[in-house]
Amino acid sequence: LIAHETWRALPVERFALSLALALIAWMLAWPLKRWLRVSWATALVAVWFAALTVYVGPLQVLATAVLGLGALSIGLRLTPDALPARAAVAATVGLMVIAGLTGWTISLPIHGVWLWAVALLISIAWQRHVLMATLRTTADGWNQAIATSPRAAAMCAMLFGLTSTACWLPALQMDDLTYHLGLPTQLMQHARYAPAAEYQVWSFAPWAGDVLHGIASVLSRREAHGAVNALWLILAAGAAWSIASSLHASASERWASLALFASLPPLVWIAAGMQTELAATAVTL
Repeated sequence: LIAHETWRALPVERFALSLALALIAWMLAWPLKRWLRVSWATALVAVWFAALTVYVGPLQVLATAVLGLGALSIGLRLTPDALPARAAVAATVGLMVIAGLTGWTISLPIHGVWLWAVALLISIAWQRHVLMATLRTTADGWNQAIATSPRAAAMCAMLFGLTSTACWLPALQMDDLTYHLGLPTQLMQHARYAPAAEYQVWSFAPWAGDVLHGIASVLSRREAHGAVNALWLILAAGAAWSIASSLHASASERWASLALFASLPPLVWIAAGMQTELAATAVTL
């Protein structure tokens, strides 16, 4: 950084914008902490979630929540009970099951909003008691983790919030516009995916991430990749916490590992697009 003067290439304006967003988030979280008597981390999460809902869209967030809960209801049957941060790992497993099964039927004209709404809601209703117990356990674990190191938890919440701002953007990257948006758009318009290799060489290799973007888009009837990317960020963070917990790391070490992950520079640009790296990161963890 010093010997090669790398600091000269740092985007100062981006750093200033991050500081401004962090200050605004802190100012908005302060009344929540004071009036609701919650932790700084919880208040910051509430602020960043509200901002995500405003900029991504409430329908997209709701559709992604239904997809995530449906995946969790599937994944809970496939993951061990004693796994740390089990909800994040189970939801990731469930999303891969959904993407894998859907991939076999992606060219059939059946992928309408009613099919996916009914299928996911039935799965959620079938596992509702287990889901409620898991969500309560997750909430208790969150509060306990914050209690061990409240300042580190607040810092991590702020870092992940700043990273999530990339999810606010519409699809702007070249690969998204030339390929990845194709599958969700076709599912919304025709309830099926029709690959055409004469237009796109990758068309016969629909990626699992694009399939899940497509399901969320079908449910919300809008481009929903930002909400899905935010879900991937949450699941990746939970999986990273699970690894640190399985290695018997201390509370400060667990939060430090999450802070390192949240502040990784490439995480912002992969959270802004529809590439496979973000989903692959969560699945790999």
